[in-house]
Amino acid sequence: MGSRVLVSALLAAIVVATPLAAQQCVLLPAGSWATDVTPDGSVVVGLYPGGSFVWKWKQDSAPTFIPGGKAAAVSDDGKTVAGTIDDPVVNAEVAAIWTQSTGWKSLGWLPNAQNCPSRSNAYAISGDGTTVVGLSWNGCDGRGFRWTAATGMQELWPQGNGQNRCSAISRDGSALGGFAQGNFNRTPAYWIPFLTGAVLDMNFEGEVLGFNNNGSLSVGTLVFNTNNEYDAFIRDQQSGVITYLGHLNNGWSGNAMDISEDGTVIAGFDNLGLAREAWVWTAGGGVKSLNSRLAAMGVTGVPPLEVCNAMSDDGQVIVGGADVPGGGAGFIAQLSPLVPYGTGTPGCTGPELLFANELPRVNTPTFTLLCASAPPLSTGLWLVADAASFAGTDPFGLGVKLHVDLFGATQLFAPVGTSDANGLGSAPLPIPNSPVISGATFYAHVVWAWPASVCSNGPFGLSSSNGLAITILP
Repeated sequence: MGSRVLVSALLAAIVVATPLAAQQCVLLPAGSWATDVTPDGSVVVGLYPGGSFVWKWKQDSAPTFIPGGKAAAVSDDGKTVAGTIDDPVVNAEVAAIWTQSTGWKSLGWLPNAQNCPSRSNAYAISGDGTTVVGLSWNGCDGRGFRWTAATGMQELWPQGNGQNRCSAISRDGSALGGFAQGNFNRTPAYWIPFLTGAVLDMNFEGEVLGFNNNGSLSVGTLVFNTNNEYDAFIRDQQSGVITYLGHLNNGWSGNAMDISEDGTVIAGFDNLGLAREAWVWTAGGGVKSLNSRLAAMGVTGVPPLEVCNAMSDDGQVIVGGADVPGGGAGFIAQLSPLVPYGTGTPGCTGPELLFANELPRVNTPTFTLLCASAPPLSTGLWLVADAASFAGTDPFGLGVKLHVDLFGATQLFAPVGTSDANGLGSAPLPIPNSPVISGATFYAHVVWAWPASVCSNGPFGLSSSNGLAITILP
């Protein structure tokens, strides 16, 4: 009887706010284009009408406008931008670097470069902001370059039949990639910081478009001989094994632009002539349209997303360009499956925070929820439901709503856990390995009970965490 009373009291204490949308898609004005994002997903850069922008989009209400240049890539801390500016002296574009304190500064060009029509263009930057790679010229024969403040612009070893370009660099600066002219078309080319490099095979058609942070994985586009079409690919740099990811639309070319740090998420796009469609590849779900993925997660009103250019290390913030009236527009897609909401009721050690240190996927056996600042050595009831409640509005005068509707929602899990001496509680939850639940959102909450020996504020105490909206990934 006592336990039933206790459970009733615990359930009555579930008080958190109505959940926010689990994902969002932010659009910039027509004429813009998002080109890069920092590894933590907090800073986005790109093109803006009349110049460029840098935006701490989770913090600032509007982007910071950067006049006079075209931003292509950003350092890990969001403070250094690589791109291209117009040099009026030579009447051509030149590679450049930008910081808040210096503004745009030219990186120059290779000694024999002519206006082709540019003298040089920057394409990517290392994580520490010290190394920039891109394209310059020997006459009008394309040459990849590597630039640092110490060395200036250096020509990368020419490969293939000329017309080289270095389009990508790993965050640690150890791996460089792009293309050279092969026997038939562009062929993937790689370089190292010592400027030397190699092509995989002069008969391969494609190019390298991105790396993970330490350069152990590269992605791009490559003709797959079986179907004689350009497919997105991922390459293990150590073993040399190439895995073809395919493409979204039959007869279109697949282009993999960026990869998450664990290799489970890849962002890219398909193209056929001028037509383009953005997609996301996951290890469990393959290539799927980014529009359809957002729609499955409840995000509506999104225009056709054309290109994924870059994404955060965890694969949850993706930036690129969309098709809108009046021209293209940059977008930021927030795919995070974990969205906290509400504040609950604070325990004896302060507000409790419900979170997770992993992503919930259908192909993983368990998903672990954690709760920080729980009463030390207390017992918690972890509640997970398939719907948020609109019943019991403001039962305690706190301006919040009951999280779980015990009569209308299905209680999926109710495990009991305990917190440790530091006030960290955890509970593994099983996730069925079924594509049926991919894209589904459920709602988690935890309530803690503790005796007087833990917190001296009565014979026993009850407290509740915030809520957590969790969307299952493929």
